[in-house]
Amino acid sequence: MKLKLRPNVIIVTGLAIGLSAALGQAFLHIQPPEAYGVCMVGHPSVLAKWLLNNIWHTNLPITSAFVIYPSLLAVGLVVGALIASAKNKELIRQPSTAKNKYRAILLGFLVANFGLVVGACPIRTGLLVAYGSLLGVVALGGIVTGVFLGVLNLRRAK
Repeated sequence: MKLKLRPNVIIVTGLAIGLSAALGQAFLHIQPPEAYGVCMVGHPSVLAKWLLNNIWHTNLPITSAFVIYPSLLAVGLVVGALIASAKNKELIRQPSTAKNKYRAILLGFLVANFGLVVGACPIRTGLLVAYGSLLGVVALGGIVTGVFLGVLNLRRAK
C-alpha cells in the first residue's frame, strides 16, 4: 500500500502546530521543550558533561532533561549497531577506504567541534532560526554550505 501525502494537509498541519505553539508561549506562558533530536554530536557532549559533573563534581551547564540520568542515546546507537551487525554476520574488521586517514580524522574532529559550537542538532538549529537567533542563522548557513561542499566533493571524487 502506498501512502499518499497531500501537500495541503501537510502545510495546514505544520501551520496549526506552529501557530498553537506560538500562541501558547505568548498568552499562556508555556515554555517550549528543549530541542533535542537524534544527534551524534550533542548527546555525547551531554553524556560527557553529565559524567564530569557526577564523577569529578564539576559544575558544567547541562540541559534540565538530563540532570538525573545521562543521555545514553549515542551509546545505545553504537551498541545496537554492533549487535545488529553481529546478528546478521556483517561484523567484520575492514581496512579504511579513506585515502588520507589523517585528513579524515581532522575533518571528523572539525565537524564534531563545529557541531558543538552551534548546539549540534540540525533540528535544533532550525528551531533557533525560527526563534530569530543570529547564531542559528549562521549555523544553518554553515550546515547548508557544508552539505553543498560535501556533495561537490563526492561528485568530484566519483
